[in-house]
Amino acid sequence: METATDQSKMIMFGGSTGNTTVTVIGSLFFLDLTTLTWSKGVDAPQAESRLGHACAVNGDSFIVWGGKYFFLKKMNDVSFYEKSTR
Repeated sequence: METATDQSKMIMFGGSTGNTTVTVIGSLFFLDLTTLTWSKGVDAPQAESRLGHACAVNGDSFIVWGGKYFFLKKMNDVSFYEKSTR
């Protein structure tokens, strides 16, 4: 799970669940830093789910790169999401 902020919202994306069986997830959550309320965004497709990645916010774009997914395969890609559509 990684987080990024744009001064008004913190974005939390990806990570894993389970102790003995790892399931990589592509969940997306937003924390409104003014009201401290969480909202759920649209999950990423399974092929874009990951853990151990990095992310950042630039304007209306949420940028995710690197990390690992299914069977802990290393990813060497960059994904861009528009916050207004997620």
